[in-house]
Amino acid sequence: ESQFSNNTMDAIRDSILQIRSRELTSMAQRETMAATTYITSLMVGAVSTVAGLVLVLSVVYLLQHNRRRAEKAAELISEEHAQLQDSLDRIQKLETDNLQLNQYMRSFVEQVEDYAIFAMDENCRATTWNNGVKKVLGFVESEFIGQDIRQLIFVPEAIELGIPEAEFESAAELGSASDD
Repeated sequence: ESQFSNNTMDAIRDSILQIRSRELTSMAQRETMAATTYITSLMVGAVSTVAGLVLVLSVVYLLQHNRRRAEKAAELISEEHAQLQDSLDRIQKLETDNLQLNQYMRSFVEQVEDYAIFAMDENCRATTWNNGVKKVLGFVESEFIGQDIRQLIFVPEAIELGIPEAEFESAAELGSASDD
């Protein structure tokens, strides 16, 4: 029985050694797998961190780049606005000067009474009138403005000879015509 018990004990010891050996191998494999998993996780984390930093830096760069472009565009718009404002100011000054000159001319023309001075449109209709029209030709403003000048100031014989057309052609070409 003692032999049997020794053999049994040896068999149990061998089994325990085999179990322990398998367990140590299994633990070594798990440790290797854990180390591999740890290194893989560490590498993935590092790559993710680098990729995240690259993305963040790219976004920051793009934001800065777009901000600079927007600032340049705003500067150009501001310069164009200033140029436009200068142009508008010059136009307004010219219009004011033109209105003032027109007033002086109108005042001057209205004071002339010895000459009939008027303007007309392309259909030979009177568009302006001065006191000279009343004194020289005998028409008040309401009788004169909008009327065909040919019928008002030329005698039928002159109309038959084509004198009004010749004078109006001359006026169109030179800017004015004079008839005594």
